[in-house]
Amino acid sequence: MKGIIERLKKEKEQNRIKWFDIGREAGLRWAKLSSYEALKFIGTWKPDVIPMRPLIEIEESNEDWFQENVFEVVPKPLRGSEAYSLFQAGFVQAAKQFWNEVNDKI
Repeated sequence: MKGIIERLKKEKEQNRIKWFDIGREAGLRWAKLSSYEALKFIGTWKPDVIPMRPLIEIEESNEDWFQENVFEVVPKPLRGSEAYSLFQAGFVQAAKQFWNEVNDKI
């Protein structure tokens, strides 16, 4: 039984890393294609103060992008789960990092 528990713990951690990395990849792709306003929004976004929804509303193309690159990547059953939270965390981290790299150059 101990071996099974160890294997499951390892798989759980690998799954956490996988969803965070998938989110980072999506966040970087999005950041490279986004408008200045959208990138600035997420780059300066404070999740405990401002909801994420305005990011999608900043420009119509964001909604299409999110539909194709986020909502189709993360299966519906996972939305609201830990996997989805990890995906979001990776997405935001990559987009903020991109903003920080380009902000002082624009």
